[in-house]
Amino acid sequence: MKEASEKMYHLVLSSGTPDVICRDNNDYTSLENSIALSVIKAGTILLAYAVMSTHCHIALTCTSPDYFIKILKIIYTKHFNIKYRRRGILFEQNSYCRPVTGYLRQRVLLSYILRNPVHHGISETAFRYPHSSIVSYFREGINGLIPHEKACSGNGKLKIKNGTGYDYYDLDENGRIPFQYFVNAGRTEYLFRTERSFIHHMNRWNTEDWEREQLKEYTQGEIVTLTGAEPGFESEVEEMRAYERGSWRLCTTDMEVCEYIDRILLPEIGVPSYTMLTPEQQSAVINAVRQKLHVRDKQILRCLGLHSIPNPVR
Repeated sequence: MKEASEKMYHLVLSSGTPDVICRDNNDYTSLENSIALSVIKAGTILLAYAVMSTHCHIALTCTSPDYFIKILKIIYTKHFNIKYRRRGILFEQNSYCRPVTGYLRQRVLLSYILRNPVHHGISETAFRYPHSSIVSYFREGINGLIPHEKACSGNGKLKIKNGTGYDYYDLDENGRIPFQYFVNAGRTEYLFRTERSFIHHMNRWNTEDWEREQLKEYTQGEIVTLTGAEPGFESEVEEMRAYERGSWRLCTTDMEVCEYIDRILLPEIGVPSYTMLTPEQQSAVINAVRQKLHVRDKQILRCLGLHSIPNPVR
């Protein structure tokens, strides 16, 4: 009876402020582990995820994703606020959450999530991106295409409290909870049927044909589209399609910008965190990043958690 009420949900969690939510590899690992812990604690079924610098896409099957979302926000916000000496909420309060029904639409959603780094110009292929669940699927057949995580006792175990005691999880060589503990690869593989189909959909362009194909399925609910699946990025759809086609070079990532700020500029200024910069110091950082990395002001601002350029730089 419980399974009859379960639905697949598409979640997008992004910052309620301009903050980049993953500034370095440690943040990505922490957010991926937070997703794993939230799945385990909430008892949900995770089908796929992709963690980006400003947001993460997640596909879950459950009766309601509310408890999962609550746990995830609490765990990761605590990590981020302590590390960067900030206060308050990190994620927007009303996260994007939509049920997705129908075999074709669910397959498109999973394809979209796993290919998200391609749309944003971060990776040339979905298989080369290290912060998604893509290595979980068809492990035997695609073994030569993508590197798989290895359980590594050298990184120790993660102790998680349960109702009567503790559960222990080995961490992989990157310090992450291995996928077999929290990703239901079997359900995702079922939607793609074969590894050849999976590879095809991981390299398929997001075109009007892709959208028309979903309309062949007579089911309720919205179809999955590039504009609908990317709340907050509607104005960048053509840019995302250009990255998908390979028409543009990969962009300078937020992590590269944050690394230059956090490891080079902040030590020179003598400030431990970007959240503690004065307006004058923010101005100096913006000018230094412009000259060194030649990136757009919009990207610099989100790496500093700012809505607008401080007056001294205008």
